[in-house]
Amino acid sequence: MFLYGVPDGVFAIQFSSMIGLLFSSTKEAAFSTSKLMSALALAIGFSYAPYFCMATKTYILLVLLFMAMVSYTCLEVYLRKKNGHSSVEFEGKQLTSKTSLENVEPDIV
Repeated sequence: MFLYGVPDGVFAIQFSSMIGLLFSSTKEAAFSTSKLMSALALAIGFSYAPYFCMATKTYILLVLLFMAMVSYTCLEVYLRKKNGHSSVEFEGKQLTSKTSLENVEPDIV
């Protein structure tokens, strides 16, 4: 379980932060759509589970994992090129990999 839990936790944090950065103006819709797609994928997985053997289900999950990793890498490369390497905009301020979030004052409404 350890080998699954740690990477899953890391991916969940990265995925949530990526959604927050990409859809900063429509966060509620983006997070709700993300949860909807997650629930839909879970339902599809449960629906085909009784019809395939364990090896086939493992291959399906490995293919989907590979597709997700490639998609995430492509998105990361695209955003780095678009924003000028590792620069990200956070609450209207440009952040780079050298910038610490401790120095950025959040705008509290």
